[in-house]
Amino acid sequence: MYGGGGSSDVALPIFNLERLDLSNNSFTGGIPLLDNFTLLRSLDLNSNALTGSIPSLDSLIKLRTLALYNNSLIGNIPSLHSLGSLEYLELYINKLQGSIPSLDGLNNLLYLSVSNNVLTGPIPSLAGLRRLQGVWLENNTLTGPLPPLDGPTELRILMANSNKLNGSISSSLSRLSQLEYVCLSNNGFTGRLPSLVNASGLQSLQLDDNRLSGTLDGVFDQTRQVNLSIIQLSSNQLVGTIPEEIFQLPSLQTFAMASNCVRGPLPFESMCNSSSLQSLLLDGLHTASTCRNLLFGEQAPQLYSLPR
Repeated sequence: MYGGGGSSDVALPIFNLERLDLSNNSFTGGIPLLDNFTLLRSLDLNSNALTGSIPSLDSLIKLRTLALYNNSLIGNIPSLHSLGSLEYLELYINKLQGSIPSLDGLNNLLYLSVSNNVLTGPIPSLAGLRRLQGVWLENNTLTGPLPPLDGPTELRILMANSNKLNGSISSSLSRLSQLEYVCLSNNGFTGRLPSLVNASGLQSLQLDDNRLSGTLDGVFDQTRQVNLSIIQLSSNQLVGTIPEEIFQLPSLQTFAMASNCVRGPLPFESMCNSSSLQSLLLDGLHTASTCRNLLFGEQAPQLYSLPR
């Protein structure tokens, strides 16, 4: 690892360090071997110009924070099996390849962020991560289904958009009462949306650009989901009518359902009585490639104004 002001090697001989923060500099080269840093609790090298692969982490048994994001690191993510104390794993915005290693044993993990890499393979099991609060996996090439989410009961953020994930969306999503933000857009999810009425903390749900089907009946509940403000469902294969309960959600600001297989009539009374609604995107409701329904029957649509 070299300093940005010259070519002199920056040696790291102080093996008693508990915290090493060299973030937001212009260091280049690779990360040196870390085998002797057995007391290290926090390693923060984010926002440099580091290259090469991540060295073995096996000796960092006390490590709580690993922040290597915003570099140009390549290769596979090394084994994490020795990092039982790890709370923050931040590897986003690199060029890391291969699959995400097993997360078994990371019982203290709070935040997992590996977005904006070139990772492949399935999402590993999250079953034992009961303290997990945030997962960022977006903008990779991950495949396979979304794993069951029964384990991380404290999960608040789930971001896995812009991958190649498929299969159905697990009903375990509804059992996460603290879940606030879900973004699974731009994948290949299929099947019907599970009921989300027990996800009472939900604030934003973005599932656009998938192949979801079925109706929206029983998915939302205006009496429980009082903080839900964003629902993005465009470019799917959803059918049926739009339930009036959606526009009775007290905090709803954005509802998008363009390019689906929805039929009329629309719940205009609920739509016009929504005091919080700011953005309504319903263009091409019946234009998904798998359907061709008449939204308004044979009559021309009427024009309605939403209250300010």
